[in-house]
Amino acid sequence: MNETCFFFFLAFLASGFPSGAPTDACFSMIPRHMDPVTNNQVLSQNSNSSFDISVDKSNFEIGEAVKVTIYGPPFKGLFLVAVKDKSNNMPSGRFYHENDLVKTISCSNKNDGITHTSDKWKDSVEVKWYGPDHSNIDEIHFR
Repeated sequence: MNETCFFFFLAFLASGFPSGAPTDACFSMIPRHMDPVTNNQVLSQNSNSSFDISVDKSNFEIGEAVKVTIYGPPFKGLFLVAVKDKSNNMPSGRFYHENDLVKTISCSNKNDGITHTSDKWKDSVEVKWYGPDHSNIDEIHFR
Protein backbone atom coordinates (compact mmCIF):
# COMPACT_ATOMS: atom_id res chain seq x y z
CA MET A 1 0.00 0.00 0.00
CA ASN A 2 1.40 3.38 -0.97
CA GLU A 3 1.13 6.21 1.49
CA THR A 4 1.26 9.86 0.43
CA CYS A 5 2.27 13.01 2.19
CA PHE A 6 1.53 16.64 1.48
CA PHE A 7 4.08 19.16 2.68
CA PHE A 8 3.72 22.33 4.70
CA PHE A 9 6.87 24.12 5.79
CA LEU A 10 8.17 26.06 8.74
CA ALA A 11 11.80 27.07 8.98
CA PHE A 12 13.89 28.02 11.94
CA LEU A 13 17.28 29.46 11.08
CA ALA A 14 19.52 31.54 13.29
CA SER A 15 23.07 32.54 13.82
CA GLY A 16 23.81 29.45 15.84
CA PHE A 17 26.17 27.63 18.11
CA PRO A 18 29.45 27.26 16.15
CA SER A 19 29.29 23.46 15.92
CA GLY A 20 25.52 22.95 15.73
CA ALA A 21 22.36 23.08 17.78
CA PRO A 22 22.29 21.16 21.06
CA THR A 23 19.80 18.31 21.39
CA ASP A 24 17.86 20.21 24.06
CA ALA A 25 16.56 22.40 21.20
CA CYS A 26 14.90 19.38 19.56
CA PHE A 27 11.46 19.92 21.01
CA SER A 28 11.35 23.57 22.08
CA MET A 29 12.88 24.86 18.82
CA ILE A 30 14.20 27.78 20.89
CA PRO A 31 17.80 28.74 20.04
CA ARG A 32 19.00 29.82 23.51
CA HIS A 33 21.78 31.98 22.07
CA MET A 34 23.48 34.40 24.44
CA ASP A 35 24.26 38.02 23.56
CA PRO A 36 28.05 38.36 23.93
CA VAL A 37 27.76 41.98 25.11
CA THR A 38 24.93 41.75 27.65
CA ASN A 39 25.22 38.03 28.41
CA ASN A 40 21.41 37.84 28.19
CA GLN A 41 19.53 35.23 26.20
CA VAL A 42 18.65 36.43 22.69
CA LEU A 43 14.89 36.32 22.10
CA SER A 44 13.42 34.13 19.37
CA GLN A 45 12.41 35.77 16.10
CA ASN A 46 8.69 36.60 16.10
CA SER A 47 8.39 37.78 12.49
CA ASN A 48 8.17 35.92 9.20
CA SER A 49 11.34 34.12 8.21
CA SER A 50 13.41 35.42 5.30
CA PHE A 51 14.42 31.81 4.55
CA ASP A 52 12.58 29.27 2.43
CA ILE A 53 12.39 25.51 2.33
CA SER A 54 11.70 23.68 -0.91
CA VAL A 55 11.14 19.99 -1.57
CA ASP A 56 11.46 18.12 -4.85
CA LYS A 57 8.04 16.45 -4.64
CA SER A 58 4.59 17.27 -3.36
CA ASN A 59 3.95 13.70 -2.18
CA PHE A 60 6.06 10.61 -1.62
CA GLU A 61 5.88 6.93 -0.97
CA ILE A 62 7.10 5.73 2.40
CA GLY A 63 10.81 4.93 2.26
CA GLU A 64 11.39 7.28 -0.69
CA ALA A 65 13.93 10.12 -0.32
CA VAL A 66 12.67 13.70 -0.48
CA LYS A 67 15.25 16.38 -1.33
CA VAL A 68 14.86 19.31 1.08
CA THR A 69 16.64 22.60 0.33
CA ILE A 70 16.92 25.52 2.76
CA TYR A 71 17.89 28.80 1.12
CA GLY A 72 17.79 32.55 1.60
CA PRO A 73 20.13 35.34 2.58
CA PRO A 74 23.49 34.09 3.92
CA PHE A 75 23.19 32.34 7.29
CA LYS A 76 25.54 30.62 9.72
CA GLY A 77 23.34 28.24 11.68
CA LEU A 78 20.31 26.07 11.13
CA PHE A 79 18.26 23.44 12.87
CA LEU A 80 15.62 21.42 11.06
CA VAL A 81 13.25 18.64 12.04
CA ALA A 82 10.17 17.21 10.34
CA VAL A 83 7.07 16.71 12.48
CA LYS A 84 3.89 14.78 11.74
CA ASP A 85 1.73 16.67 14.19
CA LYS A 86 2.64 20.32 14.65
CA SER A 87 0.99 20.37 18.08
CA ASN A 88 3.47 17.98 19.73
CA ASN A 89 6.82 18.74 17.95
CA MET A 90 7.82 15.05 17.92
CA PRO A 91 10.44 14.67 15.14
CA SER A 92 9.56 12.19 12.42
CA GLY A 93 11.56 10.40 9.74
CA ARG A 94 15.31 10.64 9.30
CA PHE A 95 17.75 12.91 7.50
CA TYR A 96 20.77 12.11 5.36
CA HIS A 97 23.35 14.55 4.00
CA GLU A 98 26.16 14.42 1.46
CA ASN A 99 28.11 17.54 2.43
CA ASP A 100 30.14 18.85 5.36
CA LEU A 101 27.91 21.90 5.97
CA VAL A 102 25.51 19.92 8.16
CA LYS A 103 25.32 16.90 10.43
CA THR A 104 22.48 14.81 11.73
CA ILE A 105 21.47 14.81 15.36
CA SER A 106 19.25 12.40 17.24
CA CYS A 107 16.30 13.94 19.05
CA SER A 108 13.87 11.10 19.74
CA ASN A 109 15.19 8.74 17.05
CA LYS A 110 18.48 8.35 15.20
CA ASN A 111 19.17 11.12 12.63
CA ASP A 112 15.76 12.81 13.00
CA GLY A 113 17.26 16.32 13.09
CA ILE A 114 19.79 18.26 11.04
CA THR A 115 22.05 21.12 12.15
CA HIS A 116 25.13 23.04 10.97
CA THR A 117 28.70 21.88 11.56
CA SER A 118 30.40 25.28 11.67
CA ASP A 119 29.64 28.98 11.72
CA LYS A 120 30.78 29.44 8.10
CA TRP A 121 28.39 31.50 5.98
CA LYS A 122 26.11 29.53 3.64
CA ASP A 123 23.24 30.57 1.39
CA SER A 124 21.68 27.14 0.90
CA VAL A 125 21.82 23.63 2.31
CA GLU A 126 20.46 20.49 0.67
CA VAL A 127 19.62 17.30 2.56
CA LYS A 128 17.52 14.20 1.99
CA TRP A 129 14.65 13.27 4.26
CA TYR A 130 13.07 9.83 4.52
CA GLY A 131 9.58 9.55 5.97
CA PRO A 132 8.87 6.97 8.65
CA ASP A 133 8.01 3.49 7.49
CA HIS A 134 5.70 2.76 10.38
CA SER A 135 3.02 5.39 10.08
CA ASN A 136 0.25 6.69 7.86
CA ILE A 137 1.16 10.35 7.25
CA ASP A 138 -1.18 12.99 5.90
CA GLU A 139 1.12 15.98 6.27
CA ILE A 140 4.63 16.82 7.38
CA HIS A 141 5.83 20.14 8.78
CA PHE A 142 9.51 21.03 8.43
CA ARG A 143 10.55 23.28 11.34
